[in-house]
Amino acid sequence: MAWKTICRLDAVDPASMNTVTHDGVEFLVLRGENDKVLVVPPFCPHMHTRLCDGFFDGATLTCSQHLWQWSVDDGSMQGIAEAPLAIYPSRIEGDEVRVDFDSELRYDYEAQS
Repeated sequence: MAWKTICRLDAVDPASMNTVTHDGVEFLVLRGENDKVLVVPPFCPHMHTRLCDGFFDGATLTCSQHLWQWSVDDGSMQGIAEAPLAIYPSRIEGDEVRVDFDSELRYDYEAQS
């Protein structure tokens, strides 16, 4: 794997989320109230629903389709969620959000039906 810069930290305001594309891969970058950053695929693990259409209050991400929820601190399932988020290893270096990846993380929706 290789650490790659996907965006500047100031591209994502505190307590907000933003989609970014790098090397043809789309990421959802969540920045918590405490500046914790979580980088995940842009789709819900349940169905192919865009998570950026959901809700993020700075602590919890909620999918708009079936109200599944995850914590921004560690991606753990909250409430009625039945599947975890795939999480890219990430870190902040200076003013950059960096992700350790070689290929796109994808969910196997066929295996879940």
